Amino acid sequence: MTRKLWIVGAATIVCSGLCAGTALAADQAAYEAACKAAESAQKAAAEARYEWNTIGPLMKKAGVAAEAGDYDRAVKLCDEARKHGEAALAQSEHEAEGWKLSVVR
Repeated sequence: MTRKLWIVGAATIVCSGLCAGTALAADQAAYEAACKAAESAQKAAAEARYEWNTIGPLMKKAGVAAEAGDYDRAVKLCDEARKHGEAALAQSEHEAEGWKLSVVR
């Protein structure tokens, strides 16, 4: 589980570095980097069997925005989807350990 979070974190750092070097307006390369990071987070959450149902629709909206040429909106939607994937992983880890505290002894 920790390895998956590390992979998602590394993808986030790479994406942040790529996005930080761009101009104020996002372009197709920034969208593709953000989309790749979001897909990585989604895949990690799915492997943990804890994928949130909000990730897919956000990714679809990002694709529609990118097709329309609105890369700023597409990058923001991909970033939101990535955050949902990371939060899903964190929640899965919390739930994996948290149930032990509620068991009556």
